[in-house]
Amino acid sequence: MNYLPDELLCSIFKYSINDVSQLLVLQLVCKKFHRLSNNAFLWYYAFKSMYPRWSIKIPYAHLKQPVIDWKPYLLKLYKQRLRFQRGCKLAPILSAKSKSYKIQEPIVSDIDPITNTGVLAVSKYCKFTRHKILFYSYPSYQLIRKLELKFQIDDLSEWSCQIIGMQTVHINKKKVRLFAMSINQPRPTTDSEDDDDSDMEDSTAPDHTKVLWKVILVYQLHEDGSTTCLAHLESSSLFLGRGTWFFTDMNGDQEAIKNWLQMVSPDTLNTYDPSSSVFLLTYGLSMTRFAGYSQVMQFNLSPVHPSLDPTKTVYRWDEDLDRFMVAHEQRQEQQNAKIISTFYLGGRVSCMIHFRYPHTLNHLMVTGNFLRSELSIYDWRFGVKIGVFPHAYGSDSNIDNTVQPWGFEFGWAIPPPTTTIIKDYTNYGPRLFVVGDCRDKFQIKVWDISQLLKVKWNPFVNKSNNVTMVDGSNQQQPSRFFHDWWARGTNTLKDMVMELEENLPYKMSLNSICRVHLLDASIKYSAYINLNTWLYLLHEDGRLSIMDIESGNILSTVSTEGFAQDVNVVGEREVIVTRKDRLLQSLLP
Repeated sequence: MNYLPDELLCSIFKYSINDVSQLLVLQLVCKKFHRLSNNAFLWYYAFKSMYPRWSIKIPYAHLKQPVIDWKPYLLKLYKQRLRFQRGCKLAPILSAKSKSYKIQEPIVSDIDPITNTGVLAVSKYCKFTRHKILFYSYPSYQLIRKLELKFQIDDLSEWSCQIIGMQTVHINKKKVRLFAMSINQPRPTTDSEDDDDSDMEDSTAPDHTKVLWKVILVYQLHEDGSTTCLAHLESSSLFLGRGTWFFTDMNGDQEAIKNWLQMVSPDTLNTYDPSSSVFLLTYGLSMTRFAGYSQVMQFNLSPVHPSLDPTKTVYRWDEDLDRFMVAHEQRQEQQNAKIISTFYLGGRVSCMIHFRYPHTLNHLMVTGNFLRSELSIYDWRFGVKIGVFPHAYGSDSNIDNTVQPWGFEFGWAIPPPTTTIIKDYTNYGPRLFVVGDCRDKFQIKVWDISQLLKVKWNPFVNKSNNVTMVDGSNQQQPSRFFHDWWARGTNTLKDMVMELEENLPYKMSLNSICRVHLLDASIKYSAYINLNTWLYLLHEDGRLSIMDIESGNILSTVSTEGFAQDVNVVGEREVIVTRKDRLLQSLLP
């Protein structure tokens, strides 16, 4: 054996070693085997052997460099699996501190992936009479700021307040941390929904998926913990918000912002300042036919007029004007933000996801539908459908043609490095999780969406002459939809509006499906989140299960000892479960 060349031994090990435990045993045989066991190729092939479907299209190296350090990553997964098999534990990290206060979902975080430090924000309420937003430094969980909102409303029990997004943007060569809050009213519920909620603990608590965003407030969180209210805006009276995203450019290109504004809101170019203008994308559903919508507001980091700030001044709700005003005054505060675009993203929408990462997919929004089996891909900047996901699986379309998707989640097959510039994100396996009800089963479908990164889609360029931006067009706009940008649009965009299905640039195939898992539908799941090769599933009865994505096996189930609302990933290796009275933490190796 000592006379065999290293290359031959590595080839033998490549086909005979199936997992990390065998590589660890190999290290103990002799010094030569110990040295060979550190070969990164062997750890890569162990990964491919352990996760044959999850690792689809993941290469060992790119440009002659390993895409990640394979041995440490595989050892981390191995330790995590052992932890789950021995029993997952949840430890309390933050509590409401008062029985009268309850924690309201969602929790949001803004974590620097390089330093793994940042800020976590939590919303709290006290029997609907007081609302607070608390900011904690991460990972120390030290309180750095507490905001209490002041309202003068006859029936405050009909209102709630929650933080809906927090993000650091780069503008004028500076980092600025922004966060958005919404002031909400509950949407009207049906009798069946009331019956479903009757058995839930604290059924009077506001559900962030069932409230109407009435007002959106934007703040800057400074390094010293102080805050500045930058903008407030009354939203649509029937808008069921689902998510937000701050941006100052498009795919790192500020010129694209100008081209986009020229098409969708030419007047905005007069107020656009690259050194201080920020945009906020909000997306969600309308109560009318549950249609999907994207809405973009523009505001400035240096507002001309003081903004409505209910943390400093008492505000009252005027029923006649359907808006907030300064208490004891008849004047209306001038809004320091304006809506520059609102676009329709399909009807009967059951769920939505916006791709915040990687940045080359920032313009995409995927929607599920109550009636159709396919998933639709929209360019939210223009309200144009540009692609589809066929939702059936395999040659037998009857397997899941009754699936009703109700949730999305984005993840990576392997984590992209944070300290190097990545030119090709396809090497790290972007994944889209789609969950839904399938007859008597609960279905989890995992898509490899690396194909989306390879599409060349530039709506700012005409196909024929490569001239950006055209004024006027002889092409007639379809009567069923009206786009304000039509006269200024390119023929690239207009072809999409005309629904030339054969020309849709983003078309996924069934071959891109990595895994499909069917679970017992009698077990009700309320939330889920992905971390590494695991899927965390939160049960309606308060239990938390950890599933291996490759096999679909449940590795561990732990009780949250109460009614849990949500589960989130914070940082690189921390899973947080939200309860009404506390946050529970599961810290991975």
